[in-house]
Formats: sequence, C-alpha cells, structure tokens
Amino acid sequence: MDAELDRWNEIIYFLQGTCDSLDRALHIHDSEDLIDHMPFLEYLDQHIFLCDDCGWWCEISEQSDEGRCYDCCSDEYE
Repeated sequence: MDAELDRWNEIIYFLQGTCDSLDRALHIHDSEDLIDHMPFLEYLDQHIFLCDDCGWWCEISEQSDEGRCYDCCSDEYE
C-alpha cells in the first residue's frame, strides 16, 4: 500500500498549482488505471480540487463553499 500511496501523492503533487488535466497526469505517471479507481479519486478529492472558475488544481484548504479557489472568490469583492 505504501508504494501505491506514494504514487497517488506524486500525481497530486504534479497536479497541484497547475491547470493540467487528470488524464495527462495519469498518463505521465503511467497510471491510467486510476481514472476510475474510486479509492484514488476519493483520496485526490481529500487533498486537492479543480477550481470551477480558473481551472487550477488547488489545495483543499483553498476551497470556498462554492467550489472555487479563494483567488477567484476574491475577485468578487474587489
């Protein structure tokens, strides 16, 4: 399990702060088998999210109630 978790974390680290697609990240990490693997997808959702507005992968701590990153939300208040 440790090797599998390491692979999952590598994919998350690769995506974080980018607008790359999950498909591309899985391809680069030779992990296309994870695209429908629910334990991986649930783990991914616990660590990062794809902002609905800007399309960037952000840390889960940066997610607003609306499913957007705080940077996108701050634009509303400027």
